[in-house]
Amino acid sequence: MITDFHTHLAYHKIYPDRFLASLFGMEETDLKKSKHLKLLKLFLRDHSAKKLIKQMDDANIQKAVLLIVDDNNYLGRSEVDIYDKFEIHRMVLEKYQDRFYVFAGYHPLRNDRLELLQKGIEEYGFCGIKLYPPFNFRVNDSIMTECYEYANEKGLTILSHTGFSMKGLKNTYADPKDFLDIVDRYPNVNFVLAHAGYKLSDPIVNKLIRKHNVYADLAGHKTATREELALIFEPSYNPKILFGSDWPINNMMKPLSYLINSLESLYHEKKINNPELLENILYNNASKLLSK
Repeated sequence: MITDFHTHLAYHKIYPDRFLASLFGMEETDLKKSKHLKLLKLFLRDHSAKKLIKQMDDANIQKAVLLIVDDNNYLGRSEVDIYDKFEIHRMVLEKYQDRFYVFAGYHPLRNDRLELLQKGIEEYGFCGIKLYPPFNFRVNDSIMTECYEYANEKGLTILSHTGFSMKGLKNTYADPKDFLDIVDRYPNVNFVLAHAGYKLSDPIVNKLIRKHNVYADLAGHKTATREELALIFEPSYNPKILFGSDWPINNMMKPLSYLINSLESLYHEKKINNPELLENILYNNASKLLSK
């Protein structure tokens, strides 16, 4: 069994044009006339997650975490607002209850941030929180306190983007070191550092991953060297590593199975000879977090 801990809806209306253009390497000049952006939007029409389900089935992925990003209009407005984004994800979860978990997007500069979060968790059935600090906030700022206190009370998992995102965003706000100030304060919260699972030689990531409530996902792992990535099979790190694809950002032209095959290939290449270590990354570790 496999769980993908890092996916997004491939639906262009929930993202601002500048965000899409930058993520997929397009120039931001005159976006309204961009033929490339229009073509991209033809691919990103999976509002019901039907295409994602097909990809999951083909890759033998039983479950996936869908992450809502609350950008608070930092790069301009998307075609649907945050309330409709929550509703769209609610409908997907209702349709595929046995296939998806949804993490509610949270932005501390939104006026009704806590009410929206509570609605997602307590009415819509979402089970975690997604943070995107490059949209103009730091995770260790005091304005995040009510989010952490709520998550600690409910025993929620918080997944946060870490590292560089794209030009025009506050990328320094996504430095993993900011988590050193907070993870010990909220012992009932499991923190997942997105994109950090293949950066285990980084001193800050290395220190964080040893905390009892800190994990890291592998979204974007194809950018890592084989030597760096192989650390995920080390017993001291392995129980904290989660497979994540970042669908559809890293998978527009290749199937999800491509990413899984790459991990399996590395496992055999390094002659690990302990199937449980691979199973932990693909399923067991995620199961522990999502069963709470």
